[in-house]
Amino acid sequence: GRELEGSTVGLIGFGSIGQRLAKYLTGFDCRLLVYDRSASDYELKQYNAIRTDLDTIARESDYVSLHVPLNESTRGLIDKNFLSKMKPTAFLINTSRGKVVNESDLIEALKAKAIAGAGLDVFECEPLENSSPLLKMENVILTPHIASATIQSFQAAGHLAVSNVHEVLSGRIPKYVLNPDALIK
Repeated sequence: GRELEGSTVGLIGFGSIGQRLAKYLTGFDCRLLVYDRSASDYELKQYNAIRTDLDTIARESDYVSLHVPLNESTRGLIDKNFLSKMKPTAFLINTSRGKVVNESDLIEALKAKAIAGAGLDVFECEPLENSSPLLKMENVILTPHIASATIQSFQAAGHLAVSNVHEVLSGRIPKYVLNPDALIK
């Protein structure tokens, strides 16, 4: 393995999960590069993170961690072009949504050792098919979409659901709504 201490970590997406990871990484003296169009300067400053573009994250990061929702602008965001710019010693980590990564491009990059490895909790097609080359690769760690499967996360999800229902029934917009305009009629 390699030490995390002093590494450059690229965070693509800097919402609550990306910021939580940034908080954990501060203890490892990591250089944090962030790509997120809506992150505030205040949020970035809290973690001594640097706002940058995708090309810089690809070129300079030792680890690239994905924390974006799946939408038209993020579908296939990590593709052959992005992967070709990564260091051959870098790792890609995807715990966001499978279709954010073009899986065939990733498989090609992993086979060619264009990047050192990948940690994947999500896949283009879930469950991952038994015929997937990812299952036989030594430079990949796979988990079956369970990165958040803890007792505490399930309890928090239940509390959040109740809170959201209470907010809507009280005529307010819940704090964590992706599309608040859909609630306003």
